[in-house]
Amino acid sequence: MDVYTSEVVNIGINALDFLGEKMIILFGEDAPLDLAKFSILIKYSNLLLPLEKDDFVIIGDSKYTITSIGEEVNVNLSELGHVVLKFDASIEPMLPGNIHVSPTDLPNVVSGTQIIFKKRWLT
Repeated sequence: MDVYTSEVVNIGINALDFLGEKMIILFGEDAPLDLAKFSILIKYSNLLLPLEKDDFVIIGDSKYTITSIGEEVNVNLSELGHVVLKFDASIEPMLPGNIHVSPTDLPNVVSGTQIIFKKRWLT
């Protein structure tokens, strides 16, 4: 079951600088300019159910499994459209707003790319 479906609307001028650190920052499309330039901006959506470890993130044609999730992710995603995706398969979240995923290959993200969060037990 899709619990959050969105689409990339803009890519901040410095957003791709974080790919070297195997991470992307997602933020809702009305993020302040200071944050927007470092973020991949997405359309707001409703988070239907909380995300958990072992749920899925689909970015374009790439599918990832959540290996750990910070305690603030669900609130941040619901209220701000904001999460940090780390492509490092860590089993412990580094920060409260991080989602760590596996595999560690980075997705291709362009304007219009769909981003979908799915429950593992409702697919």
